[in-house]
Amino acid sequence: MEPDDEGYFVHEYVVGGDGPASGFEGNSLVLDFKIAPDAPNYTRRRFWKEEACRAFALDLSESLAPECVLCHVPSSKRIGDKQYDPRFEMLFECLGACRPDLRFERPWSTVSSSVAAHAGGPRGRRWCYERLRWEGLRRPAASIVLVDDVITTGAHFKACQRMLGEHGVARVTGLFWALALD
Repeated sequence: MEPDDEGYFVHEYVVGGDGPASGFEGNSLVLDFKIAPDAPNYTRRRFWKEEACRAFALDLSESLAPECVLCHVPSSKRIGDKQYDPRFEMLFECLGACRPDLRFERPWSTVSSSVAAHAGGPRGRRWCYERLRWEGLRRPAASIVLVDDVITTGAHFKACQRMLGEHGVARVTGLFWALALD
């Protein structure tokens, strides 16, 4: 992110930390939120993912202005990929249940699946931007809140901010569940 970007976070996340043992509540929450559908024992672990989605929704619901428009940073996997993780759809479903005044958009799709940034995949702004295909907004919006679980370098935020700006969105605010600390 740049100094003039507007972005907020709720928790801190220690990169490489291992959940509760890290001493940071954010680690446990984020790791549960990121439990992949193809993870061992996913059926049992899904409970923790759902709990994390509810906690994330509660944290966000208290921070959002009435009737704001939200979208999320796109996944590293294309929808339909067997490793696609619907965590943001789950989050927005929880958030919509407690804040029916909010509007959720999916303005882009992921062109091709890749290794997630947190698993060693690329993070460059240009690379992130080139993986997106504009799908459009259902209704125009002058301002959008862009949601992501962890802000690390800001490359995904900047790529999404650029694309939204190219399509008439004047203000993009980042709302992150956690700030990554080294």
